[in-house]
Amino acid sequence: MASTNKYDRQVRLWGPHGQKLLSESRILLLGASAVGSETLKNLILPQICSFTVVDDALVTERDRGQNFFFEKDDVGKPAAERMSAVLEELNSEDVKGYFENVAVTDYINKAESWQGKFDLVVGTHLNNADALAASKKCRDGPNHIPLVLIRQYGFIGSVRLDIDSQCVIEKKD
Repeated sequence: MASTNKYDRQVRLWGPHGQKLLSESRILLLGASAVGSETLKNLILPQICSFTVVDDALVTERDRGQNFFFEKDDVGKPAAERMSAVLEELNSEDVKGYFENVAVTDYINKAESWQGKFDLVVGTHLNNADALAASKKCRDGPNHIPLVLIRQYGFIGSVRLDIDSQCVIEKKD
């Protein structure tokens, strides 16, 4: 049976309710790293609402060797801006990309709250102080924003989750 819905596979996997939740999600990426771009890619393709990349780094030749989203002409340009532009192209009809060329530490320590702005925060290669500050920022306010901390070293990596305990039981028909 053919479908005209380009997200048909996802809907069959997690149902219309799951696709609706995903399509309304606003993601914050702290650190314009290769593992961060891969994480966002895997959220953009099935349709999130929007994403914001935060980093003040400039693209280097080394970045080009680790992140296939960066091209030769990107060297010396702001990594967050270039990553946001390229990732947005993956699903430009349904997903909006933003960037902030700000140091991750400075962004985390801003006075304003992340409550109501983001539904998920992904931090890549954060130092311990930034990870703790991001966790506190995610826990401030009435809603605990899930935080995913990712580190990658070649073929080895780690993922840490900072989420409220949840039990989700959804009947599939």
